[in-house]
Amino acid sequence: MEKIKCQWLVCSNYNVLFTLVLALLSFSAKADWPQQVKQVEGEKRVLVVITPYATHPLYSRQMKDIYQNASGISERDLTVWQVIGKDQVLNEGEAVQSENNPEQLVEQFRKSFNVKGSAYTVVLIGKDGTEKLRQRYPLSTQKLFEKIDAMPMRQAEMAQD
Repeated sequence: MEKIKCQWLVCSNYNVLFTLVLALLSFSAKADWPQQVKQVEGEKRVLVVITPYATHPLYSRQMKDIYQNASGISERDLTVWQVIGKDQVLNEGEAVQSENNPEQLVEQFRKSFNVKGSAYTVVLIGKDGTEKLRQRYPLSTQKLFEKIDAMPMRQAEMAQD
């Protein structure tokens, strides 16, 4: 009997430890976003498009799709951040002003989103500040809109309209 209690206690401790680790990971993932992204938490969803260079074919395809579906982007309270090469960060197509120089800002975004220099990556962050989707190829606006429209906060927004 004593042996079973001990095993349960160990198992229980592992469950507690596992839960704590998951909680810390989700907190740190949310807390590590660049300040510019954190500022819109609760108001906007954020799509971050990170590309090694401006003429990258995946980036060109992604941005063409986004521009063609601008009304759907706006309707879903989505702001688009573009991290291009080593020295350019855009928000809604405009260069971002920062206390850091452009190279430092790009590095901050790449580090925050764990993206290496030559990788193409798209990350969707919900209004709650948590990562909802990440992929290394263009995200179609159809898939993007389906993902957002399935979120509870978006469901509530659509019910109000």
